[in-house]
Amino acid sequence: MTPRTSIEDFQDLIKSSNRIVALCGAGLSAASGLPTFRGAGGLWRNHEPTSLATPEAFKKDPALVWLFYAWRRHMCLKAQPNQGHYALAELAKHKKNFICLTQNVDGENGPMEFGAEQSRAEQSRAEQSRAEQ
Repeated sequence: MTPRTSIEDFQDLIKSSNRIVALCGAGLSAASGLPTFRGAGGLWRNHEPTSLATPEAFKKDPALVWLFYAWRRHMCLKAQPNQGHYALAELAKHKKNFICLTQNVDGENGPMEFGAEQSRAEQSRAEQSRAEQ
């Protein structure tokens, strides 16, 4: 297949495709105001992951760990889907064999009318895979 560069070519490719997989990461939710983990201003820029995301960290400073995760939860709960989320939802409405794979844990991909069960299942598989590593 030759590279395609125009928006029209991309739209034609989407329309003619029988199967579509969207690989989504933190950048999708960044547009909703959720900080990424490693990008500029990301969550792990101010805290080393190993300093908060471990049982040992909780034993050492449970108040800090609770505060950190409460802040993350608050950010996720107040976030709203953005144009990217809605574009994916719209695509899924029109494409039967659409799959959205995400490593995001903010919940923004799941409940938007494009197979909440499918999206949660894919997210769960990704989480399980990471846990097994």
